[in-house]
Amino acid sequence: MPFELKTPLINIPGIGPKTARILNNQNLSTIEDLLYFFPKKYLVYQPTTISQANNNQLVILKGILGPIRQQRKGRLNFQTAYFEDQTGRIVLRWFNQSYLLRQLHPGTTYQLQGQISFFRHQQQILNPKLKPTTDNSFSLIESIYPQLKNLKTSWFQRTIARIVELKPQITENLPLPVLQQHNLISRKQALYFIHQPNNQFQLNQAKQRLAFEELFLLQKHSLQLQRQPKPKAIPLQLNSKDIIKFEKSLSFSLTPSQQQAIQAIYHNLKQPLAMNRLLLGDVGTGKTVVAAFAAYQAAKNHQITYIMAPTQTLAEQLHQTISQFLKPHQIKVELLTNYHRPQSTYQVLIGTHALLFQQPPTNLGLVIIDEQHRFGVEQRQQLSRLQPTPHQLIMTATPIPRTLALTLMSHLDLSYLKEKPAHRLPIKTFLVPQAKRTSAYHWIEEKITQDNYQVFVVAPLIEESDSDQLKHLKSATQIYQEFQEIFPKITIGLLHGQLKPSAKTDLISQFSQGKIKILVSTTVIEVGIDIPKANIIIIESAERFGLAQLHQLRGRVGRGQQQGYCLLFPSKLSPKAKERLQALTKYQDGTKLAQLDMKLRGPGEVWGTQQHGFFQLKLANIFDEQLVTATLQAAKLSLSKA
Repeated sequence: MPFELKTPLINIPGIGPKTARILNNQNLSTIEDLLYFFPKKYLVYQPTTISQANNNQLVILKGILGPIRQQRKGRLNFQTAYFEDQTGRIVLRWFNQSYLLRQLHPGTTYQLQGQISFFRHQQQILNPKLKPTTDNSFSLIESIYPQLKNLKTSWFQRTIARIVELKPQITENLPLPVLQQHNLISRKQALYFIHQPNNQFQLNQAKQRLAFEELFLLQKHSLQLQRQPKPKAIPLQLNSKDIIKFEKSLSFSLTPSQQQAIQAIYHNLKQPLAMNRLLLGDVGTGKTVVAAFAAYQAAKNHQITYIMAPTQTLAEQLHQTISQFLKPHQIKVELLTNYHRPQSTYQVLIGTHALLFQQPPTNLGLVIIDEQHRFGVEQRQQLSRLQPTPHQLIMTATPIPRTLALTLMSHLDLSYLKEKPAHRLPIKTFLVPQAKRTSAYHWIEEKITQDNYQVFVVAPLIEESDSDQLKHLKSATQIYQEFQEIFPKITIGLLHGQLKPSAKTDLISQFSQGKIKILVSTTVIEVGIDIPKANIIIIESAERFGLAQLHQLRGRVGRGQQQGYCLLFPSKLSPKAKERLQALTKYQDGTKLAQLDMKLRGPGEVWGTQQHGFFQLKLANIFDEQLVTATLQAAKLSLSKA
């Protein structure tokens, strides 16, 4: 049978139902999906000899394999052998790979791929790969993939190679003139080279082509949306006195940007055409009060507002905050999640994706989507298909340059919140070395007992890991236990994603009320948690996080009038990681930090972080103005000739 990009992965030899389910859970269901599941990084190997190999170097060697010995130490069995060429000898070690005794043949010449290390003053290679010299040579560049459950890099390497052998039909999705003008390779070549590059030149060609493709298709889609007529909606009238009344009911003064956003929304909602506005603002710029105003205007016109949040924790926080803003105006706000149902009639309903399974009311006039990139496209559009179409406000704190947002999201009206409320002080951020932890703990205890501060502690893991790469990382559970000993007189809570929703709600409530002084958590607090008295955040193994994510986490503190502090506790600090973390101590601007993170780590290494970004780009650098401009011009030209 001919294989195409849309061929289901279950049809690929070697992919059974169990593996297909794991892939489907990650939205990988077709050949196209898997080909666009790019490696997270690449290992570059150097052909050399044993005598010239350096410590930690990734090498390809050619030599003769000596006898293999099997040894056991406790539950661990390991295999050792010598490998030698004309220049020297090196020790090879494998762990729990007894089958190699049958597969490998001592006295035979092999080519070897691995990393040089030292053990007891002797060169060694752990778990090297060997293949006969009669086979194809090892590639100089090895693709390393994100692990999905028990699907490791080796599985992806084998499966991608199998797909390439099947030669699926890969149709071109860029116009030929665009390929020629920008000197881009074909889509087929790019998808093969990104997974199986023979050299750095091929890898660079693939990245250049696929990054261009990402932004070109995004620009083209945005321009097509811009051309479509706006659907009709119910106009929501409001007089200027009501705007003044709303502002006066607040316990703080609005920033100029907030006032401008409110005025723009006010004029949008008065029109008989559906508002489709993006509210873009960095962490702490006050997007929620602007959303509350939009809901206020809808309620004044007897129209219901839906506010959709990506997590239950965020939905509960929004419910609490927006209720406070709208209570003076007798506007009823209710909560809907999988575990909570509205207690009475409402004018504003806040919830998770559970909102999508509700029968929407006939007077649904406004839909507000918070951190919209966390919802699928289909989920976001579901509520927009109603007739008459509800007005829509999309909010995000994802760092995007304003000029880029104007370009890529040209089908949306844009409100940009550029300053934080006047009472908020810049958060003081410190990189704390291991030697200063004890004094940091004393300082934290003083802040809690004397100034009534509360503390977030963020860990990268819930439980301790057996993985060699993660063994050095402290888990949330481990930190929780340590802090109970360090701060015996202080109440401490433990929050993570595996807790039941009721337990999460209870912990957040106790923390909000000040009953819990230190809340140890995973990144479940990254978005939306708003505790004004939480003014210290400790981030364990801070080097494990991207700068944009660290900035989001830092935004959880300093939301009241007291000084906020962010303490970065690294576990391993390379020079590159130190440079990144020191940038966080210098800069408060999310866009600048995201740009710096991209520069220091590169798009391929920010896998996972970028996937949660507003535009869901894998390779394209959204701060590359030259690429943004080139793809926009190409998209305009393509549409003009269509």
